[in-house]
Amino acid sequence: MAPVGQSFVGSSIPAFPAPPFASPPPFNSPPLASNLFFLAGKTTLATSLGKVLGLPVFYEEVIENEYLADFYKDMKKYAFPLQIYLLNRRFRQHQQIIWQGKGGVQDRTIYEDSVFARMLMESGNMDERDYRTYTELFNNMANFSMFPPFFSRFNFCFSNCVLS
Repeated sequence: MAPVGQSFVGSSIPAFPAPPFASPPPFNSPPLASNLFFLAGKTTLATSLGKVLGLPVFYEEVIENEYLADFYKDMKKYAFPLQIYLLNRRFRQHQQIIWQGKGGVQDRTIYEDSVFARMLMESGNMDERDYRTYTELFNNMANFSMFPPFFSRFNFCFSNCVLS
């Protein structure tokens, strides 16, 4: 959770603390964060880490994503709805991991969504108003989320790596 008055993603709207009425179990989850630069092997790595660490693995929903095909047909029209859809799904998954209290490994986390939304805005596929709306919603949701104590981010350049 962001400190009081600090936003997560380029927003001038201050963050507020999570309400005191519910205390989730300790968050002992190591989500696996992977940015756009790590497109291949993310699911395989998450699965392997889950096995080694004895943790459940939470995968990015691709087949279930009802916006994805439309997005690739018309990015400008579907960039904002896709990002809202993904933010909602990732928030639900993030909360599920917290409230189950067992931890978990994620192959795509809620914290990466803002990177993709910004890239869509900068490429002209999402207008600035939609991006501001997205970041305000993300910041509001992040205020009600616990940031995991262990957060791994892997960026690999496969031309310089040998995987075994």
